[in-house]
Amino acid sequence: MSNIKKSVLLDVERMKYPNSGLAEYCKNLAINLAIQKESNIELTFLAPQKIQNQFPKNQKLLSTKFFHRYFKVKSSQFDLWHATHQDTNYLPKNLKTSLLLTLHDLNFLQEKDLKKTDKRLRLLQDKIYAATAISTVSKYTLNKVQEYLKLEHKPSRVIYNGIKFPDISKATRPKILLKGPFLLYLGMVKPKKNVLSLIPLIERLKDYSLVIAGNNQDPYANEIRKLIAKHNLEKNVLMIGEVNDNEKSWLYQNCQAFLFPSLAEGFGMPVIEAMSLGKLVIAQNTTSLPEIAGPDISYFENSNPEHMEEVFKIALDTFQKNPSMSELWIKRAQNFSWEKSASQYLDFYQVLL
Repeated sequence: MSNIKKSVLLDVERMKYPNSGLAEYCKNLAINLAIQKESNIELTFLAPQKIQNQFPKNQKLLSTKFFHRYFKVKSSQFDLWHATHQDTNYLPKNLKTSLLLTLHDLNFLQEKDLKKTDKRLRLLQDKIYAATAISTVSKYTLNKVQEYLKLEHKPSRVIYNGIKFPDISKATRPKILLKGPFLLYLGMVKPKKNVLSLIPLIERLKDYSLVIAGNNQDPYANEIRKLIAKHNLEKNVLMIGEVNDNEKSWLYQNCQAFLFPSLAEGFGMPVIEAMSLGKLVIAQNTTSLPEIAGPDISYFENSNPEHMEEVFKIALDTFQKNPSMSELWIKRAQNFSWEKSASQYLDFYQVLL
């Protein structure tokens, strides 16, 4: 291996949104890249000033500026620039700087506004043209990219996300919870997540309450609240909003089952987080979820409440009769570590350098 240092910039700008999936991705990838740093690679993190205290003092940092959203960043000092998501506004100015573009999903294809969809495809295609290489977080996402966009024979790799395994020793019970056994949904509350389908289901499951945890500021959350009120389920369904890591750990550990009816996922991190604790998980049989979660969990084939009830009851009965199934789920989840993910990115960096 050459002793000449190569300079790599990692865009971690999305860490400024601490409770988002992209923030988790950027933070954990950055930490593990810094730990595993190759002797011939010098890392610099592109980050907003307000979050730079989260990094060690000896870490090289480049601050984002407001004008970077409109003018490309001076990049002649970098050999490789890793753009960590497809919607980034931060791209290298120097054409000699190699660009690795990570694509997480094409969920916007489900939008009903075809003009917006076409515009986003055109913008993404321009970034792909500018990129030296592409990585995706699942085979499903790569297949979608190849279906709707032109990769122009650029090098591409599937590098799965890791997960931050819930720390049960620090688990903290959320202040507001309903009494009795509960089912859990955790994630963004948006139409593509299909959370609304859980309300008719919980109406049929009289012995359980439902906790919906995650950002619920989207207008879609109001549709859910109206449906809860319509079916007089205020005492059965609780929307608690965003939770911190310790509260998340408690919810995963104490729920009776984790339900994830999402219709649009590039990876599906919450499913693996729940599986890592051996929890009963039922996900929608769509997009990347079967690829990531594997064949040993249960799946909803559609959003019909009768079907969902049947799947839930069969899955619960099967698990109660075979509690050792949780070992399969835990083993599956252990395949997805940030250490492994960072190692694969470093290997790709070496190839591109």
